[in-house]
Amino acid sequence: MEEVIDKIISDLGEMALLEYDDGGFLEDLPLVTIFFGDPGLIPVSDFPCAYVEPILDDPEQRTTGTDRRSFTIDVSLLIDVRDHDTDEDDESFGSRALVRASYQLRKWYEKRSNLTLEGLAGVNDVSVRETRFVRAKRGTIWAKEAVTTLVIRKTSNRVLD
Repeated sequence: MEEVIDKIISDLGEMALLEYDDGGFLEDLPLVTIFFGDPGLIPVSDFPCAYVEPILDDPEQRTTGTDRRSFTIDVSLLIDVRDHDTDEDDESFGSRALVRASYQLRKWYEKRSNLTLEGLAGVNDVSVRETRFVRAKRGTIWAKEAVTTLVIRKTSNRVLD
């Protein structure tokens, strides 16, 4: 699972440098930091940020020669609501930025080349599931998060004794 999470972190880093029209979210969510796992308290200086959180490592199928596993991974994009003030009376702080960025994330992993994480060894399939939009207190900061769930199926050779 570790190499899968590292690849997703790398992809987020790439998306953070691309403008919306090129498949990224630079103008909406210029990421400062991308964490491996939920860091809990996040310093103000690290917003906006993302984290890639392992949720489930599930054995799907085993044969004498291979193991097929399913990894459930949450990809969270976070903003400090104070940094996304708007002059619009009918718009919530930062919600549009999170909706746009999570849409780009979904589109990224629905591309044919990314269905196998660009050929990462053993990856058979990437499935984009739901995106949840939540508000959470992170220390002294009110943060909004867009949490997208990915399910990755991976086959590997079994280690025989």
